[in-house]
Amino acid sequence: MSVSQRATGLEKFEHAHIQAHISAPKEVIVGETFEVRIDPPVTYVSPGESVTYDVLIHNLKNVEDTYNLGLNSPRENWYSLSTTSITLNPCQTKSVMLTFSPPSTATIGGYEFTVTATSQADPDTSDIANADFIIFTKIAIIESCDSTGTKKNTFDTSEEIYITGTGFSPSTTYNIHVIEDVTTWVNGMTIPPRVPGTITSISLDNYGNIQVTLLWIGQPVPGKYDVVVDSDGDGIYDAGADADAIDDNDI
Repeated sequence: MSVSQRATGLEKFEHAHIQAHISAPKEVIVGETFEVRIDPPVTYVSPGESVTYDVLIHNLKNVEDTYNLGLNSPRENWYSLSTTSITLNPCQTKSVMLTFSPPSTATIGGYEFTVTATSQADPDTSDIANADFIIFTKIAIIESCDSTGTKKNTFDTSEEIYITGTGFSPSTTYNIHVIEDVTTWVNGMTIPPRVPGTITSISLDNYGNIQVTLLWIGQPVPGKYDVVVDSDGDGIYDAGADADAIDDNDI
């Protein structure tokens, strides 16, 4: 990115291990015989990757019982249970592993599934646990914009420069560096010093988005600049895997 008599915008592309957010609700109890819940309440996964978590069944009765487990979801082929039946002693709790594996072609967005446990001793008694999950893109993007969020690559020095982005890890804070233009970035190189008057960190919302954020505090200085999102905060440029983003529009 360059700033001459016009401060130049900053468009960033980054490869990120951005993952899907799985939000599990509280347990649901039917009667007073057993209960089911899902743990952990929040998990992240990327398209093409897998994550496991526990379906916990608690037998509240003073007799042994076996429970049949079922899964209901529009994307049932994305899930697998380690077993579909489990026997519990009186007042015992056991867990069944559920593996969630969205394909690499999975559409970004929110989904819901339901796990049902049914008592073999009393087939009319069942318990249900629901979970919502959100799949995030692996490609994170950051770009310059105006105060309305409209993409913009060239600014007058009297204009304010903002940034926005998508596809990052939810609810995360990254170090961000606005630096003088680097012609060639090499994996492992030290990130040059920041330009004075620019922000040093950026926070993501619950969906991994960068809300419209002022990048340069005060009047931009003419010149060419890059912006780097340093995902692990070590001051080193890491290509690809850890989501370090670099502006590739030098104007």
